[in-house]
Amino acid sequence: MQVGGVTTSNVYDITGRILVDGRDIGASVQTVSVDREIPSGLPTGAGFTAATGDVTATWGDIVDDRVHHPWGTDPVWPPRPQARVEVILSDGTGTEWTQLKGVVVDPSGTDTSRTISFGVRDNYRALDTLVTLPALSDIMPSLVDTNTHRYIYLHTTWITDRLLRAAGRYATPAPSAYCFSSVTFQGSTWPERGDCLTSVKQEPDASGQAYPNWRKTSYGMAVHNVTATYAPFSWSGLDLTFNRPMEITQEIVDLDGGSTFLRVRVGSGDLAIGHAAGTVYARYYPSSGSPVDLVSATKGNATRVAVRYSRSGSTLTAQLRFRNADGTLSTISTGTATIKSGDLSGVVTQIWANGTDAQGAFQAGYPTIEWGPLSSTPSAVINASMSGRNSLTGLPTQVNGNVLDLLNDLADAEFAQWWIDELDVLQWWDRGLLASRGTVGTLTGADHVKELSWSHSAESARRRVHVKYRDPMVTMRWRTNLTLWQNSGDTLEAGDTSEVFVNVPSDEIWLGVDLDPIRYSANTPNYYVINRGIKSVYGGIAVNDTGGERVTNSIIPSVRRVTDDTFVFEHTVTNLQSGEQAALELPGEYETDTALWQRNRGERLPILRGKRRIVFMDDVATSSIRGDSAAPDFTHDPGWWIQSATYAGQTADYAAASLTQPRPTIDGLDVMPALALQVGDRVRAVMPDRTELDITGVVTSNRLRVDLAAGTMTQSIGLMPTTVISLARTWNDFGAARAGETWSDFGADRAGDTWTDFGNTPLG
Repeated sequence: MQVGGVTTSNVYDITGRILVDGRDIGASVQTVSVDREIPSGLPTGAGFTAATGDVTATWGDIVDDRVHHPWGTDPVWPPRPQARVEVILSDGTGTEWTQLKGVVVDPSGTDTSRTISFGVRDNYRALDTLVTLPALSDIMPSLVDTNTHRYIYLHTTWITDRLLRAAGRYATPAPSAYCFSSVTFQGSTWPERGDCLTSVKQEPDASGQAYPNWRKTSYGMAVHNVTATYAPFSWSGLDLTFNRPMEITQEIVDLDGGSTFLRVRVGSGDLAIGHAAGTVYARYYPSSGSPVDLVSATKGNATRVAVRYSRSGSTLTAQLRFRNADGTLSTISTGTATIKSGDLSGVVTQIWANGTDAQGAFQAGYPTIEWGPLSSTPSAVINASMSGRNSLTGLPTQVNGNVLDLLNDLADAEFAQWWIDELDVLQWWDRGLLASRGTVGTLTGADHVKELSWSHSAESARRRVHVKYRDPMVTMRWRTNLTLWQNSGDTLEAGDTSEVFVNVPSDEIWLGVDLDPIRYSANTPNYYVINRGIKSVYGGIAVNDTGGERVTNSIIPSVRRVTDDTFVFEHTVTNLQSGEQAALELPGEYETDTALWQRNRGERLPILRGKRRIVFMDDVATSSIRGDSAAPDFTHDPGWWIQSATYAGQTADYAAASLTQPRPTIDGLDVMPALALQVGDRVRAVMPDRTELDITGVVTSNRLRVDLAAGTMTQSIGLMPTTVISLARTWNDFGAARAGETWSDFGADRAGDTWTDFGNTPLG
């Protein structure tokens, strides 16, 4: 609910304003309509719906006979399509509430009227964009052949956040210009910018898992108990040398008594942010000796911190600044230190986040705008569930996927609810969370509720719920010796070029794919890996007309990655001896190459190897909740969005709770103006008179119809009940209230009352 709450008045004087491109143009608004609806979060419910509306207004001097049209020279009126627009209404109490921030749609008018009509719509169209996501797994292979893995975890909250950021919606700050490292920690340690080198739990705990833990935050999720290292993201236009101010920015989350550290290594020496016991430090770690705290400050109610480092000669300066909970920026605290000779003179080589406690999203870079990330305002909020949460074993690569479609698919799979609210902030709520949030206000039958309409259909009743899911079968190696694909062998002539496309099967994910193969030739460089089945292999031999074999350098191979799902091997044959062909295979005869082990003779080439393969098998979970045996079953198919039998079973039971016993729905609650009310609010409606009901529920729709000329409006909200209490009193209630009393006692107590009085207060 917006500031102001539910007002109570017998007299409403509705007024309104329209802002176009951020300016109040002084238009005389005549009518406004706004409709918004959110997904029900239940099976068979509608998905994402954009908020829309219509406005009619005039602008300019009332005595002006001119009419406005789109061919005029006025840059403001009539508003152009896609112009930014804000619709603001007031109920006459002195407070205004924004009802929609979005864009102008389809303005129109005539040359006989000064009135312009136009539609308004929220900014959902920006979600209709493309994104490419890499193939990932909750455990990623190491970048080198070593017996360690990168335990990044893969909560679907990370996917939600990554998709939103691809569409310009940020729960934490967007990467600044010249940002070389950005990690959101929204359910995974996988970076937004840079490369993950290592990721593992810092200190073992009772879970016995190598994954880090996770913490719910006001914006989504934060990592807990982790040590993770990253290589900086770099491109030709970015100089990683510390020769201008560097900013490190991080979301602040509450600690449990531990500490966290975020360090950026520059040549030799680290620049860092430390957080412990409610205090944040700007710290310099010299290449030898003890760390130096340049400046520190108590975090108070701060939600974000930034440290701006700069150097002048041997002097290192740190400026520390907070973003407070109300969005204001704190004063700057400054400190200095002397740089150890030779330190901080190279380029950024590594970023290290570690600590036994929780830490939020961070980024580091050389921003062109001072304190830019620190002052960033969120355009999205993710309300993540920490109980029964959904995580994936593997994320199939998404090449040019549509963000809006992917978000809808994920929300439908998990029964999440998401929408763009009145203030243009995208809201994402994991399933069931809206129904469990606190109430924001009370609507009463006497002051607010004019009419309640309901319906109760049993046609949607189901006997039980089945949830299909993809059960992952994982094969993993710490060395690059897992054969993912092998060619059937080709024969080429001199001058031929062969291209072979390798496509990952649709029910598999390949990770740690080796695209730096060993070339088998007359100068094979490394028989150790070929003989032991390590690394990818390409090349081949020459074969003459009698079948004789010869090692050769005439086969020129290459391999390239198209996507994480497609690779291409190319072989070009140069000069061969008379009567020879090029065979893409290893020799079969011992005499051809005595260094080749017997088990590898005659193997077809090329061979593509990697470290991890996930094969998905179809499976199904069935609800433990049952309904009418005569009703049909309901099957929910979320595709690869659910990969766990446990979560599939929880999803089946969640759906069955509503499908096996369909509940009455409140289709419309007509109320007096409650302009602070927002969809997603949980409100209480107390109606002791006509319905004798006390209903608490989630506002799922809000329909406004405003006639500003008359100063009137109608408002109807949809309500998904979470609790319904009858206020009607029965004789059992009367008996319990009067236990131990006689009728004489009752008569004496109610002496002088009428039956109407008794009906009003039967238990009094």
